[in-house]
Amino acid sequence: MTVLSATIMINIKHNKSKIFHLIFGILISVIIYYLSFFFEELGKNEQIPIGISIWIPLIIIMLISTISLVRINEK
Repeated sequence: MTVLSATIMINIKHNKSKIFHLIFGILISVIIYYLSFFFEELGKNEQIPIGISIWIPLIIIMLISTISLVRINEK
């Protein structure tokens, strides 16, 4: 989570207002929460195995963080 937030904040221009950063942070937190909730419900309903329902949101967050870190290193 820290790597994800750091890469997002590095990629955003510094001249944005504090309100923008606050709203953007809340929006990202809500998206991550609902993504985890969605896969948790799929695991509870046994539409996908429980182990997969736990790891899919974590893998998605890790992939986004890795891609963002690679883009920062290219600059």
